This record gives sequence, C-alpha cells and structure tokens, in this order.
Amino acid sequence: MPINVTGVKLRISATAKVFGVIEWRPSDDDGPLLRSIGRQLLTFEAFMSDPIVLFDDEDIEFDGFYRPTHPPRFPFRWLSRWRVRSIVEATTGNDSWQEVGTLRQQGDGDRIGLSGKIRLRPGTTAFRIRVSEGAFGGETHHSAEYSTRVRSAPSILTFIAMGGSSSFGSGSSGPSGSSVESGSSSGSSGSSGSSSSSGSSGSSSSSSRSSSGSSGSSSGSSGSSSSSGSSSGEGIDVHPEHCSVDPTLIEELMTDANRQCNDLCAGCLNFIEHLGLRVLEEEDLASRLDTLRHKEHTSEDDFCDPRVNPLGVSHRVVLGKWENSEHEWERPAAIKTFESILDEYQQDGGGTLLIVAQSLAGAKLTATVKDYWRWGDSIDVALFVSWDATHLGGGINSVGPRPRRVVNFFQEAFRLDWWQRGAPIAEADVEHDLTDCLSHNAIARSAFVHQTTYEELRRAIAEIRTAARAA
Repeated sequence: MPINVTGVKLRISATAKVFGVIEWRPSDDDGPLLRSIGRQLLTFEAFMSDPIVLFDDEDIEFDGFYRPTHPPRFPFRWLSRWRVRSIVEATTGNDSWQEVGTLRQQGDGDRIGLSGKIRLRPGTTAFRIRVSEGAFGGETHHSAEYSTRVRSAPSILTFIAMGGSSSFGSGSSGPSGSSVESGSSSGSSGSSGSSSSSGSSGSSSSSSRSSSGSSGSSSGSSGSSSSSGSSSGEGIDVHPEHCSVDPTLIEELMTDANRQCNDLCAGCLNFIEHLGLRVLEEEDLASRLDTLRHKEHTSEDDFCDPRVNPLGVSHRVVLGKWENSEHEWERPAAIKTFESILDEYQQDGGGTLLIVAQSLAGAKLTATVKDYWRWGDSIDVALFVSWDATHLGGGINSVGPRPRRVVNFFQEAFRLDWWQRGAPIAEADVEHDLTDCLSHNAIARSAFVHQTTYEELRRAIAEIRTAARAA
C-alpha cells in the first residue's frame, strides 16, 4: 500500500472503500472491459492529478505512526500519548484548515500508532493530519495534503411491499392483530381488493416469455430447505419437477412462527422484512429500515421498530403492505401511505425510488407509478421488481414506461382464485415464468426469487452511486 512520509517522524496512509460498479481490464492490452459490483479500495496519494471523489456517507480510514522527539523511558511511555495530539484537518479550498476529527493513539515501542475513521462534509477539497507534541508551544508536524472532492451522497428510497386479502379489501391486520395472506387456509374470503389502476390489469398476454435457466443461490442470511413436491397446506406449494430454477424455499420463512407472519409489527419474521434486513445488514447497502404500522387510531405511531445502520450508505428502506396505498378504498383512515412518503421525499429534494412489490401490493404500486404519478422528474423510478403482481382483475401485465428497469416473477397456474395468478409484464427487461414450479405464496419465500431480487437492488444501488460519482 502506498504511504506518504514526512521525514521519519510521521507516516500516514489514507484509504476509502467505496461501493459501486468496478470496471477493469485483465491486462494492459486492449482486452474486453470487465464489470463487477462491490466495494473498491481506493488509496489517497499526495498531489494526485485526479482527486478521489467521495460521498459524505463514506469513511476515510487512517493508519500510521508518529515518533515523539523525546519519548519517555519505560515504564512512562504512556505519557508520550498524553503529550501528543493527532488531528484530522480539512479545507474547502480557501486555504483555511478546520479540525474535523481526531485519531486514536496507541503505544508501539518508541512510536505512537495512529488510526481512525472519519467522514468529510460536502465541499471538502483536501485533508491532512496534524500532530502536535507538547502541552504548550511544542512541535507540530503535518502529513502530505490529500486532494479529494466530497459530494452529498445520492438519495435512494426503496419500498418493499407485500400483498394480502380480506373480505372487503381493507386492512390485512385488523384490531385483533391477525392477518390473512392471500390463499391461506386461515379463513380468508379470497378477496384481495381491486386496484384503482384502470390500465394495469388484464389477462395473461400470449407473448413468449423466458424461464430462467440458472439455479440461483439461496439467501446469504439464512439457511434453506430443499423442496421435493411439497405443500404447506397454506398455499405454499412447490413442484421441483416443473422447475428450471432452484426450487428451494428459505428455511427461516417456513417455520410455524414465520410462515403466516403478516403483521409487520409482530415478533415474527415476514418475507419482506427478511429481504429488507439483508439490504440493511449484509453489505451495508442501507442506512435505515422503517416498517409501516397498521394504524387503527391516529395516536399510534406511523412506523414500528425502526432500525439503523450507521455504516450503511444513504438509503432508506420502507416496508409496507397493499393497504399503505392511496388506491386502497378501504384502508384505515389513520394509516400512512407510500404516496405520502413520496410527497415528503419530494419536499426533501427527491432522488431515486426502487420498488419490490408482491401480489396485491404490486397492483397498488403499479397504479401509483403508471396512472397517478404526481412527482414529475424529481423522483426517478430506477427499478420495479414484481413478485406475481395481481388483483381481482387478474395479473398485472403493464407497469407503464416510468420504471427504467422492470423484473417480473410470475406464475399462471390454473386456479379458481384467479387473483393469485400473475402475468407477463409488457415492459419487463427480465421475466421468470414460474408456472407449475412455485405457487403464488411460494414465490415470496423462494431462495431464487429473494437472491435474484437482492442482486437487482444491489446492482441498482451501485449504478446510482457510480453515476453520481462520475457526474
């Protein structure tokens, strides 16, 4: 790792790990340009001709040492740390340096080890380390100056929403706290409510669609259970002999406690929460996870169990249900909607919206982006992932032109309850026809579906940040 040295007294290295799209060629010739997604280690060097562009949610990591001029002899070496201050300074280009943080100090023989992390404010153009020795009028040493360009991180908002059913298409978790998922044997009437989107429904189109041939890996955050022609008795059916993808279901979502976990504020693990937690925790791809509450009274909070990741990139994930939509006629009056969150998002400056929606929630959010969009270009819909989106009119076959990328998982198995049958989507960039392989409710618990969706979200976040860094 390159290092910068000031004499023999102060040695500092500064690096940053940035998430995005990484491009490289395997050799120095004119070979093909390869692309991958992940975190890239960048090393700061003095007098760089092209300053490293950082966001204000990215850490700079420091490592090095300082050698005191008069190190105390053993056993008083700890006094040297008390007499030394190591400060991170930054400037916005006006020749004025401000203290923005301090480094940790640890004894290392006759040296003092220096380490730490810091995030810089937007507008910062350079930083350096200043080490002062002595309480009054002692020595001061500076590291080299490291050029950078610090920008505000791009704002990203993700909705992950689940469907459901009840007798009148109203809230799927009532005052009793119970909830009925579409197609379960728990007493659902089978009605899943209707979308207000007049053009979003329709029968399956006759156009050809591809069935993925890849097996897909199971979720990285949980175990998985093999399926060999199984049925849970709750509409979660798997027929591996008809699958061209991995038929595995996520084991955590098939326990007695979690299989019918439809109250997002209960102490169980719902399938959309499982995905949201992966985004938040697995690679620090989000900084906040909020869960919309089913509200019967205005005195209740809009959200329950907020979770934060201080190491995550600037990205808010909101979990909700089909009832959290302005287009749900029978929603509880007090409940907060996805659309009201978009209003607030626009007021805060807007950004990029990613959507993952299952079943009836897919119909509701289709209505939002296709027929009732009111946020203009202040919010860019970069991704719409549909998990068998459907409603009383049948499978959703169009989400409109607004989403820049559409991924569709669907099945069209013949059933009397046609509201549990998806459809091909006209605008889909990628489609996975899971007919006769996974049932409507199995799709939401499929390791293949979860992993593929996670990779789509991961790619979208990387591309957003890479484009903003290059702008």
